[in-house]
Amino acid sequence: ALPISLGKIAIREVNTLGTILSQMLDYIQIDNESLRTGAAIVIKDIIRTHPNCAKEVGPTIASSLPKLCSHTGRSALIWILGHHGSVIREAPYAIEHLILNVENENNSSVLLELLVAATKLFLIRPPEMKKMLGSLLKSLLVADDVDPDLHDRAIYIYRSLRLSVTKMGNTIHFPTHEVSNVSAGN
Repeated sequence: ALPISLGKIAIREVNTLGTILSQMLDYIQIDNESLRTGAAIVIKDIIRTHPNCAKEVGPTIASSLPKLCSHTGRSALIWILGHHGSVIREAPYAIEHLILNVENENNSSVLLELLVAATKLFLIRPPEMKKMLGSLLKSLLVADDVDPDLHDRAIYIYRSLRLSVTKMGNTIHFPTHEVSNVSAGN
């Protein structure tokens, strides 16, 4: 509850943003899963509201991703890495471990977020992501026990990329802009 309350303050009171974001980055590294998860969600909400902060949080969230057990926390950090991969240098390498071990991930929301993030990263950083995205798509398309919605999304992305990377880029990759009405933790 503490990260959520602080996040609401940071979103409403911009003069507190730096201090609270710094505190969330500290929380995400503490050995307390609920605190790390709450901080990850709040960081995502702050970044959605203030995208210019993405570069600042990149190194910390990239190193914190493997420590998160909660699917909600992992999904939040993966979203940040995919959506802001153009300014977060570590983004492809942070999700690489998840892609290489995709068979160990059993949460559909994390897998969907990973698929979308890998696709977005491929569109802005193709040399680094080509092999990783290919591996992820192959894993999702050949697995027998993949969620049908996730499987359909993987087929859509695969077919779209085969037809036209440019058109796919116009479909999935959009410019980052501030979101004015985000309530932390929702």
